[in-house]
Amino acid sequence: MLIREFYYEEARQICNLPGPFSSAQLTNYKFVIRDSLKNLKRIAAALVIFLSAASVLGCGANGAGGAQIAMKDYQFAPQTIHARVGETARFVVKNNDAVAHTFTVKELGVNQNIPARGQAVIEFQTPTQGVFQYVCLPHPNMRGTIEVEP
Repeated sequence: MLIREFYYEEARQICNLPGPFSSAQLTNYKFVIRDSLKNLKRIAAALVIFLSAASVLGCGANGAGGAQIAMKDYQFAPQTIHARVGETARFVVKNNDAVAHTFTVKELGVNQNIPARGQAVIEFQTPTQGVFQYVCLPHPNMRGTIEVEP
């Protein structure tokens, strides 16, 4: 009991609360602290959900980590990516297949080999507005588009 009272007294002094605490005040503070922790957990969970959604949506091609592109079962996902004119597009391309692929955008001069089960960070300029096709050269049915917007 003395140890617990010592910690409450320390907390009271650190937080500059009046007192010493009565047992009724201790009970109230316990509930306030418990409720504050519950709210903090809710805020943390909401933040995790928000950041996960932002990551899945890619936050555009120029988000902090760049748009995420997965190669799996001989397909790109997502198949449409957005970028802005005049910016440096940054894509993190991960190959989940057991064979090598390429990420090629002929009109923009991009051609990157990506080894089996490997990944690459690809950066390039998007000088003009338009829709550009990306493709895997060895597997031409693997394709997607980059929509460059103003």
